Formats: sequence, structure tokens, C-alpha cells
Amino acid sequence: MLLAQQYAPDLTKLKDYLVETPLGYVLRGDLSGAGNKLGSNAKLRVDAMMNPETGLNAGLDFLTGGAGTITHKFLKPSMVGKVKLSGPDKAAMTRYEKKLKENPAFRRSEEMREAGQTELEQIPIGERTVLPPESLLGKVAVPVAGDMTRTGTKLRNLEGVPLSEEVIIQGGPLYSLQHKNMGSKNSWASNYGAASSKQKNFDKAAEEFGTDDVLGVYTGMNPVTGSHFATPESKILVDTMDVLKPKVADIKEADQVIKDLLASEGKKVDFTSLRSDKIYDQMEKSGDLRRAITTVLRLPKFQSKGFANAEDMTRIIREPLLKDASRGDSGITIFQAKPNAGINPYAYHQSYDSGIQGEYLGGLLDSVPAEIMFPKTFDKLSKQVTESGKPYTYADKLGSLARAHHAEMLDQQWLDNLMKYLSTTRK
Repeated sequence: MLLAQQYAPDLTKLKDYLVETPLGYVLRGDLSGAGNKLGSNAKLRVDAMMNPETGLNAGLDFLTGGAGTITHKFLKPSMVGKVKLSGPDKAAMTRYEKKLKENPAFRRSEEMREAGQTELEQIPIGERTVLPPESLLGKVAVPVAGDMTRTGTKLRNLEGVPLSEEVIIQGGPLYSLQHKNMGSKNSWASNYGAASSKQKNFDKAAEEFGTDDVLGVYTGMNPVTGSHFATPESKILVDTMDVLKPKVADIKEADQVIKDLLASEGKKVDFTSLRSDKIYDQMEKSGDLRRAITTVLRLPKFQSKGFANAEDMTRIIREPLLKDASRGDSGITIFQAKPNAGINPYAYHQSYDSGIQGEYLGGLLDSVPAEIMFPKTFDKLSKQVTESGKPYTYADKLGSLARAHHAEMLDQQWLDNLMKYLSTTRK
């Protein structure tokens, strides 16, 4: 034994402690485990750290204990100058005070957030049906990607920041349930290209497995960025500018960043300015514009300039059943697909123009990870490589699940594996 080894301190206890911390989980690549350790509210931050657009800000926010969020124990307008702080807390308060002083719109936002509360109205959409897993045996499952937003909700006030016009949130995972109770033939909605591609996925699955008993299984998109294409977020961010009143210079800067982002992606979109009298018409016509606006106004530099608080927005419009869900979590909604059916030209959805026909069946009691719902698909994707020759990462697999055509038979092996997973998570 080397002398250094003989007299080295025993760090076993420290190591055992660190591996069970959120940081330990992150370093091992287990972001889901880190989220569970941090708690349900922090899971949004873990997901945000996975996104290049929000990762740095989310990471710094995590390290500073949530600097700039009204839910923090002392980062509130009423606490400025009234608490004695030291270390990281003092530094966080110093940054917060500076933003309040330099940006009147940020101050207005923070004062409204501290004094007010969210106003929501939930439109009745019907009761969920919980499906016993064994009832799915012998059926073919096809993943259907969707955002994690609420369905049938009217938002009138965002944590004290009033909206001049209520924003309707249409979802989301429970769109199929709502449309069953409306008497609609739709079980999913998207724009025509994506809708027709998913319908072809159902058609191919029926042909491959020799059965029309094909299920559309909800699979969650990124909890933060997955809803940027839909209407509510961009509409909230633009609407609240009326009361928050960001500086003209800041709005012009945001306009240019939005235009640059669209140009870098090769998107030819009609966009003048966030303050144009045409902005709502322009957003209605282009999901790419809606996504670009939301992406840009969520950036730390614009959040600090008094645009509506993005963390509030993400939390409030999120479907409560999925408050702890991660990207790829599946099964909260399951519908009977209709192979070889036509695309419905009426989506009855403000964000999309086409409906995928089907019949709502219900869903699992709780979402399960994608690899539990689609184990054979994940096994197949584990053998895939990227264009650079590298094995698929977990994120690559989830991306394929959302975009490519996949389907698998739900057999006894699938059921046994699912029940084993549920037995460990529901204790």
C-alpha cells in the first residue's frame, strides 16, 4: 500500500452524503432524481437547466436560492432595507435592489406580484377515467407528444399582474377528455403537417401489427419550452406589457432579438414589433413567432427589464396533474386512435388548425417515464447512433419518440414491468 493511501482520510461518509444530494444526482446525469430531491417546485428549474436558452439563468437561480423570485423569503420589494443579510443572501439582495432601481417595469411587476394573486376560472371539462393497466393488454401504443398546459382554463390575472383580456388555455394533456364531452370527434390537435404525420403513424401501426386496436398515448414535451409554440404564453407576455410598461428602448431591443432569432432559424414570419397594432394578428397566424417571442422574453436580460415573470407563467398554466412530471412522462391520457381516418379541418383550438380523430378512453392514475411506457421502443433506440456516430442520449431518445413514427404492442412483459415500477413508486 502506498503511504498516501495508508494515511488518506476516509471520505466514505462524505461521498455517501454527496451522492444523495441534488448536485450528486445532477453529476450522475439523473435530473429526474435531482428534481425529486429538490421537490416539485424545483423540478421546473431542473428541466429549465436542460434547455440551452434557460440553463445558465436557471442554474444561477438555483445556486443563489432563487434570486429574483417573489416566492423567496426575502427578495420582495417590502423587504428591501429591512433585513440584515450576509454572504450569498446579501449578494442576491444587492442584485435584486439594483434591478428594482434601474427598471421601473421590473419594480411594478414585483410590487404587483407581492400584493396580488392569480385569478383563474376552470371551465368544466368532465372527469378523468382511470384505466387499469391490464385493460391495455394486447393493444398497440403510439406516443403522441403534447405540452403540459391546462385545459379549459381562463386566466385573468398572473400573480397580481392583470390581463387586459382573459387568456384561454386549451391544453394539453386533457384536450381529448374535453372534446369527448363536447361531442367532438377530435382526440388531438396540431397543425396539418404534424397532424397528418401522426395519423400516418397510426395507419402504419395498424398495418404492422394487424389490428385497428391502436392507442394514442400522451407523452409530455419539455415542461418549460414545450408550450412556447401554443398561444397562451406569448399572449400573456404581450398583454401584460400594457400594465407593466417596459421601456421603449427595451421593447425595441427585444424586437430585434426576436427578428434575429427567426432569421437564424430561416423562418420568414410577418413581425413588426411587440407594440405593433398588428401583433395579435401576427401571433395568431404564426406558431414560430409565438415561440420566438416567448423564448426571447424569458431570457434573463428581459426578465430583469420588467416583462411578465416567466416562472410564474410556467407554473400557473401547467396542468396540476403534471406538476411533478418530466419530459417524456406518459400515459396521463390515452385515446382510441382511428387508423385510416381523415384529418378533421376543425381543431377547435386557438393554436392549431387540424384535429386528429379518436375517442377518449382515460389514462393511468399517474404518468410513468417514457421508457416504462415504451420499453421496446427505448431498447430499439438504444442501438441507434447520431449523425456523428455517437449513441443516442436519453434526450435523443425522447426527441425521436416525439418526432419519429414508433409503435409497440403492450404485452404481458410490458405489464409486468409497469406493475413492478408502480409498486416501487406508490409505496
